Amino acid sequence: MKEWTLMFNSSSDVNAWLERSEKRSEFFSHETHQPFLVRVIATESVNWTSWLEFIFTFVQEVYVPRYSKRVLEDVYCLSEEEAEQVLPFVGPLAENVKGLHSQLSESLYERLVRYVGCHSPRNLDMALLYEHLFIDFSDWDEVVGYAIDEWQYELFFQERMHQLRQFIQFKEPQIKRVDVYDGKELMFYDQAGHSLTPPTQPKMMDGMMVSPLTQALLNLVPEKANIYTDSGGTHELFQVMNVFEERVELCPLDDFPHKMNLTS
Repeated sequence: MKEWTLMFNSSSDVNAWLERSEKRSEFFSHETHQPFLVRVIATESVNWTSWLEFIFTFVQEVYVPRYSKRVLEDVYCLSEEEAEQVLPFVGPLAENVKGLHSQLSESLYERLVRYVGCHSPRNLDMALLYEHLFIDFSDWDEVVGYAIDEWQYELFFQERMHQLRQFIQFKEPQIKRVDVYDGKELMFYDQAGHSLTPPTQPKMMDGMMVSPLTQALLNLVPEKANIYTDSGGTHELFQVMNVFEERVELCPLDDFPHKMNLTS
């Protein structure tokens, strides 16, 4: 068996660790007679990498939101409600800090590895780890700033989606059903198999680029649109499903009903 000792500075952090440890069969954690001190026993299957990854998961789930919320409220002066809305955007950015720009040269995981490598690996002071990862990392405020940008764009995106939904909601359907063939290029047919040629030129609408597929269906205003595709969850499909909602159904490309009418 392998053993580690973790030193926390609050009972809430101890409980947060124990709660996560209970979900992992390869780890057994229990609080010792000393306050805020946790003894971790692991099976032989746990190696150094998996141990670090477990600590990093705790950092992502507990420390990242805690410190980021503080930055959002104290540095960027967001309300508590606004900060809560931004926090989901911080996590994904925290996983790829170096990808934000060239000046951020060290990822959060790399900082964790460096800290553990410079201290006793069997006895970790989690409060000092928290300071090293966030308080001593001046660029973290900038990471949180990028999350605010992502949140603001999402608000902008949802507002534009709402406007487009309102547009089609109050417009009479022009055609009962459109079958879209999403192969090498987009092809549009009515339910009888007749080819349709709606405008598909991408269009900038109130600061947001409307995709060719969305633009075509906005021109056709179908009662229902079956999109035959193998593309999966692309941005273009996500956009059109956001706008047309229950009117759109995704179908396998091989099930396209008008194969005989496809033009090359």
